[in-house]
Amino acid sequence: MANQNQSIQGYWAMQPLNNGIANVVHFDQNNTSTLYSFQCDFKNKTASIPEPPEVSNYVIENNSIHLIHKNSEYNQTLNIKKLEKNRLVLEQGITSDFKLSLSYQRVDRVKNLCPTL
Repeated sequence: MANQNQSIQGYWAMQPLNNGIANVVHFDQNNTSTLYSFQCDFKNKTASIPEPPEVSNYVIENNSIHLIHKNSEYNQTLNIKKLEKNRLVLEQGITSDFKLSLSYQRVDRVKNLCPTL
């Protein structure tokens, strides 16, 4: 578990979803997660300016990341499907029979992966 915790630390940019969501997340050594929300405009090849970041605490256990928000209504658990040096794949349960796969690549700062001109 300590190895996963160290391996996940840093900035991760999500491969844009079909709906344009392309978040960037930062996991720090103090178990704080900061989510920067971006929206890709595929037609114009631009990205939105990030909204104010969402900060939460995180705990890694049993191959899952538990995100703990001040408002517990927003707490969520993401399953770690793959964690490599530069690649992270998470699975988010949307409903009991639908799971969304989220693929991330390691980046050195808050930088989305939206296609741009």
